[in-house]
Amino acid sequence: MLKRAANVTMTYVPFHGSTAAVNALLVEYVTAVLASYPNVEEHIRAAKLRAIATTSSTRITQLPSVPTVAQAGFQNYGSDIWFGVVAPARTPEAITLQWQIGSARRLNCRASRPSWNRKGY
Repeated sequence: MLKRAANVTMTYVPFHGSTAAVNALLVEYVTAVLASYPNVEEHIRAAKLRAIATTSSTRITQLPSVPTVAQAGFQNYGSDIWFGVVAPARTPEAITLQWQIGSARRLNCRASRPSWNRKGY
């Protein structure tokens, strides 16, 4: 989507996870990476990486001076990232129900919110 919105040429480089992609960026094997804030936070703070834009619809609290992609001039760009808990298809319903209840409890817990906010969620 970003490639189309910015009308630029980009090459997708597959990595085994965000850590490998960020490490490749740190050694300049690649020139840019789309990564979640928790995966790049320490490198941004250490000035090893520079945040250019956030794909969220609003700026994130941790990086108030970093514009959204839309604010950077690409109005037709939009991205929602899906995070989910998944399990093997044959997982017993009792187990998946435990995950659903536990996850909902944790996500809705007031004590958890500061931690989620610090991580950019």
